[in-house]
Amino acid sequence: MKERSILVRHFTWKLSLVSLLVGLLVTSGQVGAAIQADAKPKARLEFTLVATPEEKSVAIEVEDRNSPGKKILVLKQAILDQSSIASAEVIKAGSGNAVSLKMTKEGAALLKEATSRNVNRQMAIVFNGQVIFAPVIRDPIEGSVLITGKDPGLSDKEAGAIVDAIQSAKAPRNR
Repeated sequence: MKERSILVRHFTWKLSLVSLLVGLLVTSGQVGAAIQADAKPKARLEFTLVATPEEKSVAIEVEDRNSPGKKILVLKQAILDQSSIASAEVIKAGSGNAVSLKMTKEGAALLKEATSRNVNRQMAIVFNGQVIFAPVIRDPIEGSVLITGKDPGLSDKEAGAIVDAIQSAKAPRNR
């Protein structure tokens, strides 16, 4: 009987400790934040450079949406992301859609500096872990960008998702 009493007290102590830890996590907001983060992953748009063979150690492979099964090696460090974009809108471009982006002052400066240093190099436009397209930088880019994808252009869903990702980055966050 004494052994059972010790076992019950030990179990009760562990249960109390678990309850305390859960209470601390809930009151600190960590559980709620983790549940919210898992509920809906945030869309992400990034501009990064296609890696050279020498840069393999600082690069990752991402899917090429235009060539199923093909991967493109891009630098891990993005030049900029959707937070560097002031506005975005879907426009018609040829037989498909495109997304017109106007950069923030800081975003325009980052893009101009990066594209000035990397003329004749490929820049990957990555959306949710997939390369939309990777054009060659022919001239420095200033102020605005047109994301067209490859022919026939972006689908309504893709163009809308890019604009939504940019707008969600601009939305005020609840704290």
